[in-house]
Amino acid sequence: MPYKSREARLLHGKIYYEKNKEKLKLEARLNHREHSKRNNKRRKKWYRQHRDMPEYKKKILEQSRAYYLKNRDAQKIWHVNYWGKMRKELIDYMGGKCVKCGFKDIRALQIDHVNGGGTKEIRINNPQLKSPKLYKAHIEKNRNNYQLLCANCNWIKRSENNEYRKNAI
Repeated sequence: MPYKSREARLLHGKIYYEKNKEKLKLEARLNHREHSKRNNKRRKKWYRQHRDMPEYKKKILEQSRAYYLKNRDAQKIWHVNYWGKMRKELIDYMGGKCVKCGFKDIRALQIDHVNGGGTKEIRINNPQLKSPKLYKAHIEKNRNNYQLLCANCNWIKRSENNEYRKNAI
């Protein structure tokens, strides 16, 4: 239906939208979901085919570096907050207080290896323990090997059990 003016066409569009608002929103949502799934499949397929190409790796590395340099401060803040949140969740999971003296200030609580050997474990499981989620999952899986101590109790225990790093003394 041809319109005599642009204003008449816009007015008709507004009226139609108001009458069919819910139907149009639902169609848009369904359309978005369908296209998102299809595009994600395409993107993943393309990535699998190209991820080992040197030019692609170089391009991604450059893009990542540029993004990091542009957003360095925001990323640092995000990482500090994320690690802090995961640390708090882990401390809450472990009881939230020192097992020896009952101290509760989160700033001084430390996760301790019951039998020592934490440096060795980190060296062996290094890739696993870099991610906060994996670190948390690792401790939850091996709960009996860890305890929560305040800094004072942890250092006293290390002194009494001669748990020193080789290069520390």
